[in-house]
Amino acid sequence: MKGLLKNTWKLLAILLVAYACISSFFLPMAPGIYTVQTTAVADSTLTLDVEGYNTHFTENNTLWLQGKDSNAVLPFNLVVQSDDRLSIEFYKQDFTITGSHNLWVHNQIDKTLFLPNVFFYDGEVGVKKAQNFDRANYIEPRSSFEIPYKSILYETIRNLNFHVCMWFVLLALMTLSLVYAVKSLSANAQEIWDLRSVQAAKIGVYFALLGIISGSIWAKYTWGAWWVNDPKLNGAALSTLVYLAYLVLRQSILDPEKRARISAVYNVFAYVLMIVFIQILPRLTDSLHPGNGGNPAFSQYDLDNNLRMIFYPATLGWILIGIWIWQISTRIQEIKNKYEKHA
Repeated sequence: MKGLLKNTWKLLAILLVAYACISSFFLPMAPGIYTVQTTAVADSTLTLDVEGYNTHFTENNTLWLQGKDSNAVLPFNLVVQSDDRLSIEFYKQDFTITGSHNLWVHNQIDKTLFLPNVFFYDGEVGVKKAQNFDRANYIEPRSSFEIPYKSILYETIRNLNFHVCMWFVLLALMTLSLVYAVKSLSANAQEIWDLRSVQAAKIGVYFALLGIISGSIWAKYTWGAWWVNDPKLNGAALSTLVYLAYLVLRQSILDPEKRARISAVYNVFAYVLMIVFIQILPRLTDSLHPGNGGNPAFSQYDLDNNLRMIFYPATLGWILIGIWIWQISTRIQEIKNKYEKHA
């Protein structure tokens, strides 16, 4: 019974990661507005050609443009071509303000779809206003469990449950490495503490490489390049190099006690540099990365919380998997060390 309870967390780790993988790959993506092409005819009309994703435009749609004020601009003509294509026409005299306008589309299946800044109006402001129209009646959440649709990201948003999780595992393992490194500097230091510290750093580097690879693939699909000159990306690469140098340093010192103390001191500085490179500097400078450089983090625009129901279990599961691998690696290395001493 004691052994069963001891290994329960390992079973939990497997279940959480399996749940995250199945959900990430097999759950459908919610509908959304993919692209909008605008055509303006002199000062009279505006036509929007809308392309949707997983949409049902053949249903009875309610559409409107909305600027920074509370008034809605309603179309005078709507042509539905298919479930994912429609054309909307507006009278320019109906615009009551200048500036950017957002597009809203509502039907009973897709609920309310939204795409910001589809049209910038800089003409003469009209006087006609929409009557008896309350947008609040159309703002309703979807009830089904889906991957949220986000512009620019599209299907690649599924990578959130892998790429970001790798960095949470890295932080967890490097924190463990730091704790045991500090313990190795104490007066009654034990050899096992140094072993646990280096193994945590080693497994952490593997997860850092997975994070860089998955992030590079994501960048190619969303930014158009495998690597860009971004402080978050550069900081991740530098942090990985710092810990690779830590592993190289250990190999250059033959005396076990001296190696443990010198590498422990280095480990402390490496951890501080990692926090600076991937947590502090990207938030102080311009960055394309979500949550940095003034960009909103995923938690700020995941409106329906469905992504959280996958991401949080995925993060916990991957951290537990990382700790499990660290324990196995430490035991293997401990057995090797004992064998070499008695050989």
